[in-house]
Amino acid sequence: MGHSYGGSVAAFMAVNSELKDIEYVIIDSPLYKYQPSKIYKLVATPIFGKGIALFSSYTIANNQIKNGVTYLFKFLEKEKINKLVKERQIIWSQPKVIYSKSKESINYLDDLNSISKKYKNINSKITIITGKDSISTFKNDCEKFNLEVPNSELIILENTGHYIQLEKPLTIIEILKERMK
Repeated sequence: MGHSYGGSVAAFMAVNSELKDIEYVIIDSPLYKYQPSKIYKLVATPIFGKGIALFSSYTIANNQIKNGVTYLFKFLEKEKINKLVKERQIIWSQPKVIYSKSKESINYLDDLNSISKKYKNINSKITIITGKDSISTFKNDCEKFNLEVPNSELIILENTGHYIQLEKPLTIIEILKERMK
């Protein structure tokens, strides 16, 4: 099971695994497209990137995290969103995390392009879960993946953004229990 980047990793495993009896669950993941932000491109530059990451950790990082996370949590209560924002700010605003995420982001599309050509060869059973809101989710990628992978099932949930497992934990647990039977 993988969510977001972890779902892309699960797709990579499904493409490259010799084991055919493994089932995968992918939750709202970029599977074809990913566009790194301008700040990630800037922070990923050689020589200056680590300094920019350090500077941004003290200036813009917390606000960027707050705006991004708040946007993705559309259907949680404000108090829970605020708690999740604070947790993520503690982790994600560290210079080493900002730099690593930036380096990862600028290479993500190339990685997706290399594995997406092989999706049609996946033989494993894959369940893809996404939200109906295509603006704050990777719904379009999930739908395309479902059309391309013969043994896939697409589940589209209402009233959820990108962090489905946090907004609909009981639904995700039920889906996982059903897949484990």
